Amino acid sequence: MSLRFESETEADVIFLKGALDHYSPTGSTNKMGEFLVTWAKEHGMDGEMINGMAVINPKAEVLLMLGHMDTVPGELPVKLDDKAGIITGRGAADAKGPLCAAISALAKHRELWDKVCIVGVPDEEGKSQTAQFIRDEWSERPVIILEPSTWQGITLSYMGRLAIRCTTTCELSHAGHLKPFAAEELCKVWTELVKDQIVRIRNFQGNNTKGIMALDIRFREGTPEDILSKIPEDIKVEVMEKTMPYTANKNTKLTRTFLRAVREVGGTPVFKRKTGTSDMNVLGEKWTDAPMVAYGPGDGNLGHTNHEQIEIDEYLKGIEVLRLALGFIFD
Repeated sequence: MSLRFESETEADVIFLKGALDHYSPTGSTNKMGEFLVTWAKEHGMDGEMINGMAVINPKAEVLLMLGHMDTVPGELPVKLDDKAGIITGRGAADAKGPLCAAISALAKHRELWDKVCIVGVPDEEGKSQTAQFIRDEWSERPVIILEPSTWQGITLSYMGRLAIRCTTTCELSHAGHLKPFAAEELCKVWTELVKDQIVRIRNFQGNNTKGIMALDIRFREGTPEDILSKIPEDIKVEVMEKTMPYTANKNTKLTRTFLRAVREVGGTPVFKRKTGTSDMNVLGEKWTDAPMVAYGPGDGNLGHTNHEQIEIDEYLKGIEVLRLALGFIFD
């Protein structure tokens, strides 16, 4: 391997590639976690696997940096292309890039190891049960959510999510009559809901007498109950997932720290409002007094795709922003 980096940045890049080499879809993250813990210990930090989580500096309780080790299914070839300046692989953007960048940044701050804890959870792409456990059992504290925002981006808001299954039946009728078929009744539901929020059809099966439709609804305003009230009562609705939207307070030291750090690295900071969800939504349900931001190098639009990659320069700048931000937080 021939990389045109200084030795320290070369090690940071090799660290990320090592993480990508451990394919870790939800449910298969133990080897990935052990890799992170081993790397942390080799660099002087404390680390251990706790209930499926990779926890670095588990006794530190001043600041939490929360990322996820798991990815969506679909292994991709891992390739470090020095000439193109790109690393490809499942999780390069979402979200091993941000997680490894944070660990690399913290490794450069020995004086903060008793203050900053980094956790890689195993199920953010699943049901986020680990984040729920942290929210309910750990003490509330400031949080940096490690998700791709690009190195100049600072994410303060995520949409809520409502996953539902709609089922309806109709009496058999002639195709020439005006009475709607079951499938048409479900189409009316989608047409009504899509007026006010993002609504994706995950699955649809229907004919003249029976219809089943699974919807993935993203919303920023209102409540799940407001959305469900728009569905006719004769259509059966099963709620599969309900996650409330979350918007962080912009006027906090944590936010100002990232603005300063991005500028120090030569960037123009941009606030972002994501249409997806993250573990920020989960923690935000109860940690109402904890300042939060989401930050991490990488293009989130490439996550969950077959073209997932991260630019090496983007990754290294993300590490530098995180390194500076950690120092500024504890000034």
